[in-house]
Amino acid sequence: MPRTKKKRGKFEEKREKRQHDNSDRSHDNVKRRKLDNGNDIEANENGEEEYFFEDTAPGPPVEGADPDKSDITYYGLLTDEESTYYANVNAKVAANDFEDEDDRTAFIDAVYRESRGKEMKLASSQSSSRHLEQLLKISNSEQLKNFFAAILEGLVQLMQHRFGSHVCETVFLECGKHIDAAEDQVEKDGTTTMTGLFLRTAELLEGHIAYMLTDRFASHTIRVLLLVLSGEPLDVPSSTAVFASRKRQKDELSASQSQIHASKESSADRRKVPKSFSKAMSKITSAAVAGLDPTYLRSLGTHPTGNPVLQILLQLELSNSDRGRNLDKDSLFNRLIEPDQLNTDSEGAKFISSLTYDPTGSRLIEIIVRYSPAKTFKKLYQTVWQEKIRSMARNDLANFVAIKVLERIGKDDLEVAREQILLDLQLLIERRRFKPLAKSFKAVSQSTHSILQDVLYPSSVDSKLDARSESKKAENKSTPRADTHGSLLAQSMIAVEATAPLILDCIAALPPTELVAYATDPAASRLIQAALTPSPTISMSYRKLLVPKFTGHIKQLSTDSVGLYVVEALWPATNGAHFMKERIAKELADSEEELRDSYFGRRVWRMWQMDVYIRSKAQWQGMAKGTPGSEADNRMLAGNGTQVPHERKKKPIELARERWALEQAKKLDSQQEGAVQEQR
Repeated sequence: MPRTKKKRGKFEEKREKRQHDNSDRSHDNVKRRKLDNGNDIEANENGEEEYFFEDTAPGPPVEGADPDKSDITYYGLLTDEESTYYANVNAKVAANDFEDEDDRTAFIDAVYRESRGKEMKLASSQSSSRHLEQLLKISNSEQLKNFFAAILEGLVQLMQHRFGSHVCETVFLECGKHIDAAEDQVEKDGTTTMTGLFLRTAELLEGHIAYMLTDRFASHTIRVLLLVLSGEPLDVPSSTAVFASRKRQKDELSASQSQIHASKESSADRRKVPKSFSKAMSKITSAAVAGLDPTYLRSLGTHPTGNPVLQILLQLELSNSDRGRNLDKDSLFNRLIEPDQLNTDSEGAKFISSLTYDPTGSRLIEIIVRYSPAKTFKKLYQTVWQEKIRSMARNDLANFVAIKVLERIGKDDLEVAREQILLDLQLLIERRRFKPLAKSFKAVSQSTHSILQDVLYPSSVDSKLDARSESKKAENKSTPRADTHGSLLAQSMIAVEATAPLILDCIAALPPTELVAYATDPAASRLIQAALTPSPTISMSYRKLLVPKFTGHIKQLSTDSVGLYVVEALWPATNGAHFMKERIAKELADSEEELRDSYFGRRVWRMWQMDVYIRSKAQWQGMAKGTPGSEADNRMLAGNGTQVPHERKKKPIELARERWALEQAKKLDSQQEGAVQEQR
């Protein structure tokens, strides 16, 4: 049997040596593998995986940084019995299996007594840390304070732990709700108060805050701490979005939507915090950026972890300094933007321009747009965004910044921005970029008179867009007439619930003299009649708002060939508002002589039954109210002003004859159809 040619012993010796080296390395070193994101996972002697993350932010090393996390204290693991105990505690808490409030307080006290000395081990446990968070959320002020004090000395390391950081966040949020603005740092019995615990936390973080800005786990906890110290509301969605991750925001979206209204009412105002909190927050902010140069600070704008912390630092700095009016030269905002040196070639302008189109940095730019001083914002708009607002509206990322910019710029700049955006209207609609359009229209929002003017008198719009000849201008000097098609369009818009408010609000905003002018125009009068006719889109409250505007002009409208139709429409418009109907009738009665001398006035007089009003006012009131037994039972008013006599009740024999005639007609029709089919 043929065999492979090989040099005896040479390759076997190499293979054995290689296997021997690999076996030695596996015994000397722990198992190590790579994550998808490049971070390492190492397994300790107990087989539990430990995570080591490095600071990935660009720039020079930070003073006081501690990237080597191997020095973090290991607090041990919970035993199986302890894990089972806390699982049972969580089940009881989730089921709310307590007789009353005292029973629950006693149970939680027992759990904390059982956990005494094991707080750090419990907070760093993967499973039990979640049970601890649920327990903290139902604990009272004294229980929270005792737990806070127990973990205080190891708080810096716990904030950098994968699971412990979430426990610290819950502690800050729950303890922040029990802060008293007049509370001292030490109580009478010598124990530290909540205020003292937070101030001590701020002191411990001053030497570590710089490198914790970009720490994967500590950064969100720092954001919560800053919110607590600043006095911002903690339970509103806008504040929750500052420190929650995107995944957590999506998970909690459905639950938070049902509580938005209540949270707005209960937490719209800032919380009252001690004055010492403001000093502590200022120290933390200064310590965070003291050793960083502007280049490194700007690089944090695109850092996925550092950017959210930079957002809240900038927001709190600007909001607590009267929109930047009291900022120092070494403040974070001035170091990022350098407003005194702002021009098209400055580093601040380049920084703003680049981050506007960045998926991470654009959120920081939104904070700058919203909170920056007015003077600086105006300079930024003229330098960076004014020429780019059109391209920003088209961009998938920059359109969010464009929305914030449109909300803040002045009216004149809005007009220019709207004209630029409308050039790409079709493209924006195709890309479904509706929000910049909506913000632009809402901010500019034409006056109500202008909208109605453009619909009914399109010639006035054309005169704004096109240069007219002298002859055209001479023709326009005469009184313009409403466009029939524009009036029909407006009437159709009134009939649709979505578009009705646009036209109805315009009509309601017209002054009485102008409304009368519309009522005497042949085309516009139809629109006014439609606005007075009861319908699902025209409520009684709206008609009560519109009808009084015709008071004092009834005689003028009644003697006009077009206006009389509006006076006739006032009869059904005042149904349910009898006092208005009487007021119009009184005005007609005062002008009896003028109305009887006019052909159109006599028509209005008959339609409104003014002879009955003069002869028997009580009878007219019953007819106007539709009271049974009055003259309204024997005659009713038609919409065209004529009177329709009341039909007498038919006898049973007459009804039977009609039914028989109808049946004979149906039989004849069916016979004719059958004959036609046979011929085919």
